[in-house]
Parts: sequence; structure tokens; C-alpha cells
Amino acid sequence: MSDNNLFKQLGDQLGRFVSDAETREDMRKSLNGFAQSTFSQFDLLTRDEFDAQLEALDAAQQRISALEVEVSELKEQLERMEQQLS
Repeated sequence: MSDNNLFKQLGDQLGRFVSDAETREDMRKSLNGFAQSTFSQFDLLTRDEFDAQLEALDAAQQRISALEVEVSELKEQLERMEQQLS
């Protein structure tokens, strides 16, 4: 759920307690502004940024796994070479 949708739903819920449409709209705008300014103070990621980070992490994990296999193979080769030399 996007932040804007959340703020709209909150405003709509609170608006049910106010019968005057103008007051209700003012209250909704005030709540929306307050929430936007509060959330802007946090170091939050957008969903797209979060997804991009997940993709980068997944790629890094795959590369690490491949490198671990390669290191193991190189260790085995080194051990075989040491055994042949001794």
C-alpha cells in the first residue's frame, strides 16, 4: 500500500467523525501534510529502491556462492599439486 493511499484512508476514517465537508477536507489535508513531513524525516526507501537492493543482494549472494565453489576447487588443485611434489 502506498503512503498516499494510507494517508487518504486515514483521512477518510477520521472524516467520518466530522459532518462539515470543508472541515473534513481541511483535516484530511492537515493530516496528510503532517504525515508526509514526519515520514520525510526518516531515511526510507521507495519500493522500487528496495526491490533494486534485493536484486543487487541476490546477485552478490550468487557471486559469493560461485566464488566459494571456485576457491574450494583451487584448494583441491593446490593440495593435489603439493601431494605430487612431496
